[in-house]
Amino acid sequence: GPWQPCSRTCGVGMQRRTVKCQVMLSFSQSVADLPDDECDGEKPAASQPCYNKPCPGGLGHAGQEKEEEITHAGELYDWEYEGFTECSESCGGGVQGAVVICLNKQTRKAADQSLCESSRRPP
Repeated sequence: GPWQPCSRTCGVGMQRRTVKCQVMLSFSQSVADLPDDECDGEKPAASQPCYNKPCPGGLGHAGQEKEEEITHAGELYDWEYEGFTECSESCGGGVQGAVVICLNKQTRKAADQSLCESSRRPP
């Protein structure tokens, strides 16, 4: 079935769908459910992570780095994964990309990408 809306309006959530093994009955032009083992191949995922947009006010991670550990301006900002882009397909196999942001490690808030070292940006 189709993917349900993301469980969260911001940040990373989960979306679910119903996955059934079905067959089209040609004589009646109707669909019948079958046991899962009647379908070939791997059963598609019934849930997947989803991402709509960043949450306001930072990422809400617990704990902060100690101030004395942050000595250089270059160490104050670092790349961090925040979530995923929308899946490229609504049904079947698709592609989802990771969302990487530049983060101020003291405030845990998103910062301008120019403040993070581009050579250290994860894929």
